[in-house]
Amino acid sequence: MFPKMVLWGIGITGLLMLIDAAIKTKKVAVAGDEAIANVQEERSKMRDTLVFQILVPGIVMLLTFLILMVFGFYVASAFLVFVIYCYHDYRVDPASLKRKVYVKGGIFAVLVTLFMYLVFTLLLGLPAPSGVLF
Repeated sequence: MFPKMVLWGIGITGLLMLIDAAIKTKKVAVAGDEAIANVQEERSKMRDTLVFQILVPGIVMLLTFLILMVFGFYVASAFLVFVIYCYHDYRVDPASLKRKVYVKGGIFAVLVTLFMYLVFTLLLGLPAPSGVLF
């Protein structure tokens, strides 16, 4: 029953988003230059949202999945931690991306991955997902 409710919720939300887009399009057709400028600003925000909050994280997740399948859990984890560290720093201040950030990200990724290895593999004895190569 719960999955059906979630599915209905997603469907209703999607329908409401379509209705909202249709209403905004109709307002632009009727409105003057000021409304058109507002719509262009809104489109720019939507483009930024699409790129930085949907497209880039989606590509990173896909790459992490592929790395997981080929190299295994720990290499994929280190990659994901490194990319998230650098991406967060880029989103905060794009001008601050220098070699120092990459070195810190690499060290942080290695430390986090080492910690996961110690906890999950050595202490708990849980097997990590392996890839084709490792």
